[in-house]
Amino acid sequence: MLRVDTYATDKYEDFSIRPGKPLPFGATLVPGGVNFSVYSRYATRCELVLFKKHEKEPYAIIPFPDSYRIGNTFTMVVFDLDIENIEYAYRMDGPNNFQQGHWFNKDKYLMDPYSKAVGGRDVWGEEPDWSDPYPFRSRIIPDDFDWEGEKPLEIPMRDLIIYEMHVRGFTRHRVHSLEDVEACFADYCFRDYIDYHCFNLKCFLVKEDYQTTISIEQRCRNNREWRP
Repeated sequence: MLRVDTYATDKYEDFSIRPGKPLPFGATLVPGGVNFSVYSRYATRCELVLFKKHEKEPYAIIPFPDSYRIGNTFTMVVFDLDIENIEYAYRMDGPNNFQQGHWFNKDKYLMDPYSKAVGGRDVWGEEPDWSDPYPFRSRIIPDDFDWEGEKPLEIPMRDLIIYEMHVRGFTRHRVHSLEDVEACFADYCFRDYIDYHCFNLKCFLVKEDYQTTISIEQRCRNNREWRP
């Protein structure tokens, strides 16, 4: 757990806050609260948006005070949050200039790029609720997984041999697969194929709902907005 001072230095409405730590990025549990940290080189303003789970509208919007900003990092500790029952997003203001690659829109909810968990779609393959302005939600999770003595190998970057895989696609074939765990993370544990290739780092790609992808593509085609 990240160590910070446990007393608030400021109040915003009903929330107790204090300056946070820039690292690590994302939402990190600290004594009594959560340290939020997000990087943006060109943003001029950032707000933390809090939702009750599955609610479309936020119940609180907390701006990052300018004095809390460290370089290009917006960081803040918010105390007494019920992390089991909330989801969060950011809103950022800044330049909106397509030619320069800036698409800032202060009214759009942005998912935390450092999210450790993403919610909002609890049923696989279910048609999205297109009226929801923020269908995918960042969630806060405790970093308390029991690694049972396993430790990072700390292999130097120059020596890494990386294999990127999509778990569902990689384990979908029934060869060497167990039916009750087919196309699941557990199935990966029973396969020895990639060990023959001397890879020392396996990166799991983000899970994606295939039905959602098709739906988005079809909607874009219907609206003549799709660009392959």
